[in-house]
Amino acid sequence: MNNDREVRKAVVSLLEREGFSVTSQPGGKGSRDLSRIRISKNGEALTCAIKTSTSGRISFVRDTDGTFRVLDEVERVIHAHPLADDPSQVVISMFDQATIRNAFERNYQALTDHDMGHIPSWVNPDPWPAAGFSDTRLS
Repeated sequence: MNNDREVRKAVVSLLEREGFSVTSQPGGKGSRDLSRIRISKNGEALTCAIKTSTSGRISFVRDTDGTFRVLDEVERVIHAHPLADDPSQVVISMFDQATIRNAFERNYQALTDHDMGHIPSWVNPDPWPAAGFSDTRLS
């Protein structure tokens, strides 16, 4: 995959092949196309954020009131990134919001403990248990 948009389209393709109906959801000012989607299957609908990366790490902005932009507005986070040894393949994992939020809270606490709570927080969700599916590779 050559760019962020191609990776997001690969996510949508996988979801549709898995039987989900996918609808793009408008994001905030400056948000990327397909950065938020609504998926539905068997009567269950979920709002998802699609996070892409090249390093495997993702970030959500934490506001001063303790909420996370985008993260606190979705039920699932889909993480997608090209394989390092074969960028034509994409690894896609879906996580429930609480799992991702908990990781960011722990990361924030660790940063705060070292007087670095003001810097951006990044986590790598790849090794975590996923909700829905994980490690699905696309060409």
